[in-house]
Parts: sequence; structure tokens; C-alpha cells
Amino acid sequence: MKPLQARRGTLRNRLLFSFVLVAAGALTLAGTSTAYFINRGAEQSATDEIRHKADNIAAVSANIVERMQAPGSAKATRQTLGIAAFLNQLRATARVADARVVFMSNGKVLTYAELNAVGRRDPRREQVLVGAEIGAEALVALPDGITAADLQLREVAKGATSTLRRNDTAYLAASIDIPALRFAVPIVILSEPIDRAGVRRATTAFLFSAVVALGACVMIAAWLSRRLTRPLLAIEAAAYSLAAGDLSARVHVDADADRELADVAMTMNRLAHDLDVARNAERSFLQAVSHDLRTPLTSIRGYSEALADGTIDTTDPVASKRAAEVITAEANRLERLVRDLLDLSRLESREFTLRAQPCDAVEVVSTIVEAFQPRAEASSLVLDFNATHTTVACDLDPERLGQAVANLVENALKYAQHHVNVTLTHRADLVVVDVVDDGPGIEERERVKVFERLYTSRKTPGRAVGTGLGLTIVAELANAMGGTCTLLDDHEKGAAFRLQVRTGTAAVKSS
Repeated sequence: MKPLQARRGTLRNRLLFSFVLVAAGALTLAGTSTAYFINRGAEQSATDEIRHKADNIAAVSANIVERMQAPGSAKATRQTLGIAAFLNQLRATARVADARVVFMSNGKVLTYAELNAVGRRDPRREQVLVGAEIGAEALVALPDGITAADLQLREVAKGATSTLRRNDTAYLAASIDIPALRFAVPIVILSEPIDRAGVRRATTAFLFSAVVALGACVMIAAWLSRRLTRPLLAIEAAAYSLAAGDLSARVHVDADADRELADVAMTMNRLAHDLDVARNAERSFLQAVSHDLRTPLTSIRGYSEALADGTIDTTDPVASKRAAEVITAEANRLERLVRDLLDLSRLESREFTLRAQPCDAVEVVSTIVEAFQPRAEASSLVLDFNATHTTVACDLDPERLGQAVANLVENALKYAQHHVNVTLTHRADLVVVDVVDDGPGIEERERVKVFERLYTSRKTPGRAVGTGLGLTIVAELANAMGGTCTLLDDHEKGAAFRLQVRTGTAAVKSS
């Protein structure tokens, strides 16, 4: 299987590529839209210019038509001279305006020869329509590459105006009203070049600016991607070190780091710290367990070897009984330690079962207290039990409740001087058991440690030092039954523990 770095690109490269791609896309979009609007502006400018020229030609034609209709001569003469003057003036104006004048008759454009033939049929109008001057033939023909359909000349002949953009030229076609000219409709076609040079200049300037901007974007993106990925690389290095077993690895957080990345780095450092603390606690736990296992094993082995090699006189019943009592006591101590370790393991991994059933909490607790009476009497202690109710019917696991109470009572008997008092109360849906002893109590600095695994108050004189797991098991059992176990602070002498468990706990299998 390939390493992850070999199968995937780095985040830094992906960020750099994404930033550059976005910048390039934005520049392309901006350049395309800018070129489009500049080009449209140039086209519109050319169209406005030919419309202005068309207005001038329309004004000239209107003036000529007005003179044609002026009184003072015969009608035919006025019309003939008026048409000739109009067309001559129109041709002159068309040349100045870079335009053409075509004649539409029966839906088609008359050619130069056809127009001259019209003039020759009437001697009075010979050469009037077109004339034979140089360039006259091109003047009455359509522009190269343009057809009558392109300019919609059929509609123009009816009075409409048509515009056309072809390559770098704008065209406009408009008809001219000459009442005396009946055989054809004169149409002026104006053209104006579209200034594409401005577009090209703008495109060149934009491309230069785009290259500069893209280069700046690459540098900024490289800096930003490095800024974003550098803390991640540091976190990755710390994670690899932690995975390799170096729990002292930490992520250095720069003062100017982004808040989100700084939070991730700090979370990683807290995780590393917690792992380091957990490992040290595990080492301490293993050392303590090893010590607690080795001590009874040493006693058992010592007495066993003494019995085997004859150091202890087996014929002496007192010596033999003493050896057997020590071996039994130490074996029980080992059994208790192993049992506590197994219970704690099941509790912490939630691999235990709560078998809730209807029961009397007073009966459960009183039974546990009665079981410890012989041990209390052997230590000259008074063990009392009081309950605010005769019976407390509830639905919980009596075995787990009894186990928790037994651990509290056993702990109290180790340190009590004269008496241990167990009290049971019922509050709403809670069963509350207080176990109070009159021993030396627990120092303030040690109060936070009483529920830690393998913690024992070895500085406080007690009748027997336990495994240090009893109170930890009580706290875990209370939590599993929806309650708590706390050390009360309102006692001047001795230690007071309060166990609270919820009634009505359903029988569940925790996992």
C-alpha cells in the first residue's frame, strides 16, 4: 500500500492551484466581459455615426424635394430638373458620406446598365439618373459581400430602416421619398468602419495587466498556502511523534497564527499532555499493582518455603497454624486485589450488567452492615445503621448497591477510632447512603485524590491498608446507576462519604 503522501497531492499544492485557478478564472471573466462591452461600444459608436449621416442625407433630400415642388415652371420641367438636381446632389452627398445609392424596382436592385437604359429612353433625362463619371457604377451597386436580403431592402423600400454589422463595418439602409420618381425607390446605404483598434489596444493592456496580476496572485497564494499549511505540518509531525511513543512532542503555536489553526494546535497539545499524564498514571498504577501483588506473594512464598525446608516445625501446632493463617490471609488479599481489578476493568469498559429488580433498599444496606458487625467488634468499633424509613421500595440492582456500600463501610472501618455510622435516606427518586467515621479524616490536599485508582492514605494510620481501588469502584458503580459518590466537607472530624443512586434504574447491558 502506497503512503498517503504518494497517493494524494499535498494540501499546500491544492491550495496554491485553487487560488491560481480562481484568479485566472476571474481575470478571464473580467477580460472577456470588458472586451465584449468595448466591442459593443465601438459597434454602437459606428451605428450612431451612420445614423447621423443618414439624418443629414434625409435633410438634403427633403430640401431638394421642396424645391422640386416650387411654383414658377411647368410641372414636367420641374420634375425633370428636380429629379436631376436631387440625384446629382444625392450622389455628391453619398460620396462625401462614404455611401451608396441603389434603386429598388419590383423587389430587385437595378444595375448600372439598367439605370442608364432608363435615362436613354427619355431624351430629356439622358444620363440624369446615374451619369458616366468615374465611380458611378460602384456608387449604385451594393457593397461587396452584401446582398439585398442582408440589408432587408424589400422592407426598406416600404419605409423601414435596416442596420447590419459585417466584419469590421456597420451598414445602414434607408429609403428616400421622391414623389416624382415613380419607376424605382432610391435607397441610400451608409457604411462606417468599426474601430476595433481600441479593442485590440484594450486587450493588449489587459493581457499585460493580467500577467502582472496573475504573477502577484501566485506569490500571494504561495505565501498564504504556506501560512495555512505550516501549522498543519507541525501538527502532523507532532502526531507522528505521539504515535511513535514520544508523548513529550508538542506543536509550537506562533503568536500570529490563525485562530482556528491555533485552536487545533492547542487541542493537539492538550491531547499530548493528557496522554502523557495517562501514561504516567498507568506506570504508577502498574508499579502500585506490582507492589501490592509482590507483597502478599512474598509472604506466601516465604511461609511455603519455610514449611517445605523445615524451618517451621510442622509438629508445633501454633507455628503451623500461624503459617496457615498468614498464607490464607495473603491469598485472600491477592484474591481481593484481583477481584477489584477485574471489577474496575469491567466498570471502565462498561462491560458490566445492571440487573434492576424490585427490592427494599433498607434491607439491602442493613444486610451489608450486619455482615461487617463481626469485623467491627473484632476492632472494638461500634457500627450503627439508621434509616429514615422502615422500607424504601425501589427498582435497582441490589447486588451493585450492596457492593458500593460494602466498600464504603470497609474503608470506614480501617480508619475509625470508635464508631462508624451508616444512614439511609430517601429523596424523591434517590437513595442516599451516608457512611461517616470518627477517624483522623483526610487532609485537604488529599481530598481530590480519594477516588483515584490505587490511592491510599498511607500517612494516615489505619488498621489495614487496602488495595486503593475500593473508592474508585464505588464512584464508578454510582455513576453507572445514575448517581454519584462524594466526600462531604461539613464534618470537623473523620471522613463522611455520601452515595446517591437513582431508583427505577432499568436492567441494561452497557457497552
